[in-house]
Amino acid sequence: AAAAAAAALVVVGPDGKPVPRYVPPSYAAAMKHARAVNVYRQRAGITVRMNDEAIRDLDGDDILADIYVACERRGIVLQRVVKDGKISAMIEDVPPSQAADLAQTGVTIRGVRVRCVPEEDPAAAQSAAQAGGEKEDFSQPYNIAKTGPAELGELGVGIGLYFESLLWAAKVMGVMALLGFFTTVVYLRAGTLSEQLDAGALTWLAIPTLGAVSWANEQGKRLLWFSDGPPSMWGAGSDEGVMMAVACIELFLALVFILTVRALAAQQQETIASIDVSNITLTDYSLKIDGLPRDAITPTEIGQFFARFGRVHMVVLGTDVGGLIGRHLQRAKWERRRTEMDAAFAKSGGKSSVMNAAIQAQARRMEKYEAQLQQKMGTKAGETTSAFLTFETEVAREKAERAFKPNNLLAWMLRPESLKMRSTHRLWVTRAPEATDVIWENLGVVGGNAGLRRALAWLGMIFLLVCTGAAVVVAKSQSNKVPPAIACQPAYDAQTLMCDAMWPAASKSGAESLAVLAELGHFVRQVDADKCRGFIDAGKWKGNATAYAPYTRPEALYENVTGLWTGGFSSAALEDECSGMACFDCMCKTRPFELSKIALGFASDDDGWWELCQNYFISKSVEMATAVFTAFTNILLAAMTRTFSTFERHHTKSGLEASVSIKLFLALTVNSAAIPLLIFANVEGLSWIPYIFKGPFKDFTTGWYQSVASLISITMAVNALIYPFTAMVNNGLRRLKRRALQGHVLTQQSLNELYEGGEFRLSERYAQMTSMLFTALMFAAGMPLLVPLAAGFCLIVYQEGKLTLLRHSKRPPQYDAAMADIFVSIMPWASVMKILLSGWMLSYLSVPTFTYTVKVLDDVLEPTKVSSQFDLNARLDRSNAAVSVVGLALLLAAYIVRVNWIAIRGVIKRVFPVLNVFEDDDFSLTPDLSIARGDGILKGLKTYRIHDNPDFNMVPWSACIVAGGEDQPTPTGWEGVIDEEDAAAAAAAGVNSQGTSLAVKIHAEEAGAMPAGMARMLGGGGGGGGGGGR
Repeated sequence: AAAAAAAALVVVGPDGKPVPRYVPPSYAAAMKHARAVNVYRQRAGITVRMNDEAIRDLDGDDILADIYVACERRGIVLQRVVKDGKISAMIEDVPPSQAADLAQTGVTIRGVRVRCVPEEDPAAAQSAAQAGGEKEDFSQPYNIAKTGPAELGELGVGIGLYFESLLWAAKVMGVMALLGFFTTVVYLRAGTLSEQLDAGALTWLAIPTLGAVSWANEQGKRLLWFSDGPPSMWGAGSDEGVMMAVACIELFLALVFILTVRALAAQQQETIASIDVSNITLTDYSLKIDGLPRDAITPTEIGQFFARFGRVHMVVLGTDVGGLIGRHLQRAKWERRRTEMDAAFAKSGGKSSVMNAAIQAQARRMEKYEAQLQQKMGTKAGETTSAFLTFETEVAREKAERAFKPNNLLAWMLRPESLKMRSTHRLWVTRAPEATDVIWENLGVVGGNAGLRRALAWLGMIFLLVCTGAAVVVAKSQSNKVPPAIACQPAYDAQTLMCDAMWPAASKSGAESLAVLAELGHFVRQVDADKCRGFIDAGKWKGNATAYAPYTRPEALYENVTGLWTGGFSSAALEDECSGMACFDCMCKTRPFELSKIALGFASDDDGWWELCQNYFISKSVEMATAVFTAFTNILLAAMTRTFSTFERHHTKSGLEASVSIKLFLALTVNSAAIPLLIFANVEGLSWIPYIFKGPFKDFTTGWYQSVASLISITMAVNALIYPFTAMVNNGLRRLKRRALQGHVLTQQSLNELYEGGEFRLSERYAQMTSMLFTALMFAAGMPLLVPLAAGFCLIVYQEGKLTLLRHSKRPPQYDAAMADIFVSIMPWASVMKILLSGWMLSYLSVPTFTYTVKVLDDVLEPTKVSSQFDLNARLDRSNAAVSVVGLALLLAAYIVRVNWIAIRGVIKRVFPVLNVFEDDDFSLTPDLSIARGDGILKGLKTYRIHDNPDFNMVPWSACIVAGGEDQPTPTGWEGVIDEEDAAAAAAAGVNSQGTSLAVKIHAEEAGAMPAGMARMLGGGGGGGGGGGR
């Protein structure tokens, strides 16, 4: 039978030689692979539900404490109970046989028998999980609607914190939009004045901005009620009072935002603790050690050095395998190609001689490469890099961290000799990342090499931003050719701008019309929007072109010899040329239908109108095109940022993603907000800097809101749509690719890859969210609609992100909290920028405000006056700016208290020793490593050995040096001894050191004991030693 089965797998080729029979790839195997690598909820069993009034006042931990001991006596292992309703709860991950027992007997909670109902039939679940005699698999897709940040934390603490941050941002920005509704109403009512709409000084997204208030005040219009007569209700200072209220509201929102960020930070620490308790992984017990001696260091010596903190379980010492991993990946790629060629040859029945020759050539090439690889591995052993040390208990790891103070450069420099390895080497000790998080080929990049790579990466980022800024400069120069929008009819009525009399093209046709419009084009080309600001301002024509009537033309518009402009109607001023630019706007924008027919080819341009106005419409679209270009540039920045961060060679995937997040946040914020702000600004003292500070705006004028604020708002709106839309498009394209190619691939590996999801790039998502929030807050005082826009963005991305992660993504790495920490550290600075920019915007000369004078303050600030453009005295003499100064003073005081909080807390404890408000009740709920492994609750990889990591399974075992571990003898000196901290505590308590040693030994060997915290949770506050152990 065996011989027959083997013969069935072979066919005879045309040359008489046996050829393996082609076996098509299996869709069932591909689906199984997808369940293994994509995002599925990994379960150790099925869910058992309870529904009873007895659990109304209990939480999940209370229920677990009530039923744990009784269930354990019956051989039922419980890991987690989740309360999902007022009187309902779930026991998760119960093996099917034990779920059947629970269904038969139920459980007793507070003396009440509660019925247990499995969500699935235990027998059917057991049968399905063991189908084909394979390992039990209870994995299932997540329920998108019912999955929140806590459940997403099962995929890694970083994932859970990201979605928690999105929900927080959506709620906070939504509440801020409601609290700032008064500001929005003031701006919107000012921007929708009929006079403003007729003038066209502000259009579209520029209407609900602070620029509308400036325009209304300049035109003598009142805020809120807009009565032209004296107010009867608000008093003489009503406008000033309204803007004072706006300034106070904006300050209040900024301070509230900082408080909510602090609350988010505390909430995330609770989330981390909650996720950490329910997700026990190797990182709970392990340290990453750098700065080791390079000469003859061994894992055994490292373990002996750290055994002072507790029993060491295992030490994995890495070697520099950067070059080897690249070669192994190349070998894997060639093996993949060989497999594809073999499948194609087998599918042809051995009839393709060309393919056969290619296979032989590939085999020779691989054989030669394999020999080179073996020689490389045998001649050069990589230098040792980092070590990963795993303790038996979490307490030992925490003691070591307290001694070495991770990420503290000063502590590293002042390291005592007792903590120096071999009394000479200062070790850099941090909590180890997840085993799947390590990038082994980068561990050899340290010291000066790492610093140089980071410097070059940042230089590349700066160059990239300069290039994107140059594109905005080009767009600005193009938009400067666009005539400013003006109110044409008032100028006609006042007979100060008679376009039809100056250029009577409307009454002509054919060649005559062409000649008139060509002449108008020559006038327009002599000026731009900046040169004409004296005649066209705030949507009004301020000149008087009728002074040039009867509009006598010069004999020639240009000098014959020099080709210079002769001056138009008058060479003494630019008023006639600017009148041409104003008429250009009026004549083109009143013919959209006629010109659109010519542009679409439905009519001919016999009179020359399209030839004149096509540049007008093209230039008018530049603003939107610039915003769209900026948004797509942001997508390019994401790709380039990852390239630069990869070049830095970080040791972990989380470190890489954190680097991408920081760089991309800065790039997106600079590209979307800072570059337009700097390019359109006109700062005389800084005009020597290339490209920037040469713009038309010296302050936040009405024109600034029309040009720059509109550009920023459009860019933000486009980004808010493009970010989630791009992800959804990628999801759809991946599904289409699978459907199109799944019937044509030749190998199982290729089909498996089609069923794999995409990567869930957490760093890019964090950067997008942080940039949107930062920009919205920074400009909120002048553009309040950015706040609800940011809230909507976060809400949409929360839903899109869950869909993308849970249905279209591979299981992401176990990201740590690094990116969440970056987020909460950046966000307070958004409020600081909001306060600074609010003070400057609201104290602009045309914004209504109360004024006062403080002579002492004026004298102090007098030396800071560099020009009228930056006169701090003039700004701070306005109440709107004073509000921001008060806010900054409050923030400074809070910062001083925070920096000195440890000292302040110590003083309070000395003055009021009876107070216990600062005492922390810290205890560990994490069981010993051996217990976690034995009970099957240790998630993720079980060791840090490189070949246990599926991403590096092509690397040989010799790539790392190992001592200790499961089923391996414990090296001498790893058992653990009392460290200095315990000895000092014992001495202070007057305990004999010998007795203490004995007690510690007995405690370590006591099989029935459990941590005090665990005993309190399970036994309702009982003692630490006896409360029913394992």
